[in-house]
Order: sequence, then structure tokens, then C-alpha cells
Amino acid sequence: MGEKARDTTLVVGASGLLGPYLMRSLARLGPVVGMSRHGPDLTCDIRDAPAFRRVLHELRPKVVI
Repeated sequence: MGEKARDTTLVVGASGLLGPYLMRSLARLGPVVGMSRHGPDLTCDIRDAPAFRRVLHELRPKVVI
């Protein structure tokens, strides 16, 4: 993956109470990907450890919130 992928921030629980606010604020600083059981960008249940590991391996985010 390119440099841009390594600078990505992954927001877990992006469709929850604080997720949308975090996504909007962090977008000013660089690429942000939102993940939750219902999207907005990635659909993954964090309780599914193998699936979450795949997301981390493929996305290789610099920060996970």
C-alpha cells in the first residue's frame, strides 16, 4: 500500500454516538475510515477477531480509535 494508506485513521464504532463527530473532525487532518457493524465505510463486528485482524492487515492504519 502507498503512503496514504499508512496515514489512515480507523474509527471503530463510527456509526455510534461519538463516531460521526470523530470522523468529521479527523477528516480535516487526513484520510479517515469508519468501521462498525453497519458501516459507514467498512462493515465489521469488532467481536469477530479474525475479521477485525483482516481489516487491520489490509488497511494498515496509522491510528485506531
